[in-house]
Amino acid sequence: MKRRHEGDKASQFVQSSREHNIFGGGRHICPGRFFASTELKLCLAHILLKFDLRLSPGYHSVPVRLGVYAGVDPNVRLEIRRREGPQCI
Repeated sequence: MKRRHEGDKASQFVQSSREHNIFGGGRHICPGRFFASTELKLCLAHILLKFDLRLSPGYHSVPVRLGVYAGVDPNVRLEIRRREGPQCI
C-alpha cells in the first residue's frame, strides 16, 4: 500500500509498529509479509473483477466494536453474483 503522507509509516501494511504488529517485529518480523500483501491484493482484485457484490435489500449495517477496532457485522448479508462475459483473467 502506498503511503498517504510522506513519512507516515502507519499506513504501510507490511511495516511493523506498536499499533500494527500483525507480522511481528524486530529481528523476528515475518519475511513473507511482502508475499502475503501481494497475495491479498491479487485475491481482492480477482474478486472485484469477476463478481458483483452488494448488501442484500433491506439489510442495514450495524457497526461492531471489538475493543479499539471496528469489526464487521457477523450477520451481514451479501448478494454475490458472477459477472457475465469473457473470463480471461
